[in-house]
Amino acid sequence: MTKANYKEIKISASHCWLCAKSFDKIKHTQTRHHAIPQRLKPDRNVLIPVCDPCHKIINAIDSINMPKLESIDNYIKGTKQIIKKYEKHLKALKYKE
Repeated sequence: MTKANYKEIKISASHCWLCAKSFDKIKHTQTRHHAIPQRLKPDRNVLIPVCDPCHKIINAIDSINMPKLESIDNYIKGTKQIIKKYEKHLKALKYKE
């Protein structure tokens, strides 16, 4: 079942989405993982139910890959800046003609 409001979408399940084990109160307690990292400031948070051990694994993988994603993000931002400058030059040339 999925519940949605303006700020977040909570996905409900009786099992972990990663290991598929049922939640219980001792070994597989339910936590919620943000599918879209909060640092990206999404319009809506998507919260996925995972057990605590799997959540730790997901966060460890995210922390390993985050520098790679940041470098890609910086590359995209740099490319966008170059495109904006190029567009300004094109507009300036059009006005001169």
